[in-house]
Amino acid sequence: MKWRFVDKIIFFESWKRIKALKAVSLEEYYILKPLGREGILPETLLMESSLQLARWFLEKSSEFTLSFVDFEIENFTIIEEVLMGESITMEVEMESKNPKEMTFLSKASIRDKMVAFGDITIQITNISLLHNKERRALLWEGIYAPIE
Repeated sequence: MKWRFVDKIIFFESWKRIKALKAVSLEEYYILKPLGREGILPETLLMESSLQLARWFLEKSSEFTLSFVDFEIENFTIIEEVLMGESITMEVEMESKNPKEMTFLSKASIRDKMVAFGDITIQITNISLLHNKERRALLWEGIYAPIE
């Protein structure tokens, strides 16, 4: 089973905001089948997608020198379940930043209707010695397709 947490990044403003699309794979809808919830995207995958979008935001804003491992998600509210066949628009906006920590507001919507939101706080880590900047930049080019 394989899926992507972020399919296309459609808007990016360095150190301010990022917006992306996520098309939910069929496999993601069947994860909850053993629990009697077939056809519903697991809420944890929606949170993880928001978290991965925050990662892309930080990495691209820092020209692929910063990222994070430690994080905290607070007050993440699911307003409505995401059903089979839906396409999610996700947005992460930076609320505050200091040298060690950043806080984001995360929102997810379907056809302009909010389905989830919450706060993400991350601990900033220098990754310039751990990751190949050029490789991360190539991955970015593969998913960045601005439409706004």
